[in-house]
Parts: sequence; structure tokens; C-alpha cells
Amino acid sequence: MIDEVQLYELHEFINNIEQPDHYQITITSHTDNIGGEAFNKWLSEMRGGAVIEQLLNRIIDRERIHLENKGLEDPLYDNDTSLGRRANRRVDVIFTPIVY
Repeated sequence: MIDEVQLYELHEFINNIEQPDHYQITITSHTDNIGGEAFNKWLSEMRGGAVIEQLLNRIIDRERIHLENKGLEDPLYDNDTSLGRRANRRVDVIFTPIVY
């Protein structure tokens, strides 16, 4: 579900984070408004799950990863345009430092 370019970018992003075990990770997956609510919920879950799988392959503990499947809720871009819909088809990966 992650194409080669996106996979490369994700790995580069993760590899450039020093001490990734010092972060809480939030994965927020989104879709555009094409298709029904149930389909977009499923698609959002698949997108977020694919990213989590890659993080786990990079030796990141599952208990530090929080997943939010937004589906078609809370679009950041205008779903009335093709560029907006394309931009809404994404997964946000946010690393937040854990304060010890």
C-alpha cells in the first residue's frame, strides 16, 4: 500500500531521527471524500497500518505508536479539487519527544 517513493521517504525520515526510542509516535491517516464513509474508514486503517508495519520493521516499539484513522473526517485541503483530494490522501507521522 506504500509505493517505492513513499517507502524511501519514510525510511529516510526515520533514519534521520536520532534515538527514535525517545519519542512517542502519532500516525494519523486520512483519505479524500471519494467513496463512502465505510470504505474510507477501511482505507484509512490500511494506510495507517502500512506505516506502522514499516516503523515496527525499524525496531520501534508498538506501545509508543498511537494510530488515529481520520478517514474522510477533518480534511486539510479542499476536496472539491483534484489537487486537494490528492493532498488529503496521506498519513501524517509525528514524533513527539518523551520527557523523562
